[in-house]
Amino acid sequence: MTALYPWLMPIYHQIAQTFDEGLGHHAVLIKADSGLGVESLFNALAQKIMCVAQGDKPCGQCHSCHLMQARSHPDYHELSPIDGKDIGVDQVRDINEMVAQHAQQNGNKVVYVQGAERLTEAAANALLKTLEEPRPKYLFFTSNR
Repeated sequence: MTALYPWLMPIYHQIAQTFDEGLGHHAVLIKADSGLGVESLFNALAQKIMCVAQGDKPCGQCHSCHLMQARSHPDYHELSPIDGKDIGVDQVRDINEMVAQHAQQNGNKVVYVQGAERLTEAAANALLKTLEEPRPKYLFFTSNR
């Protein structure tokens, strides 16, 4: 599992438990200042959700865990500004196309939107459409500064 700052552990356990109990929401937004470890938190949660083993944390041994560690899991996608530019509608459309496809591994799909405040208006509207009509086992993690 990705190493987390100590102050993130209670948040990690709370969100992970919510998903374990089947009560997790399809979208999670965390607003935090830069450098507090939100990226690590979402990465750890994504690893746990993608892992096929049951437990408090990802097993680190299954195929999904290996793919997540290699940052090449076909059902995990990141949406972030490229070269300092805002996140454009074409980037969101690409993510929406991927979300529309079936999961290739254990059934879950995760999209991590880094810097939601950097979405253009058109991109935000395109993403909102997807968030308003959630598909089962599709999760969006979003950070905002």
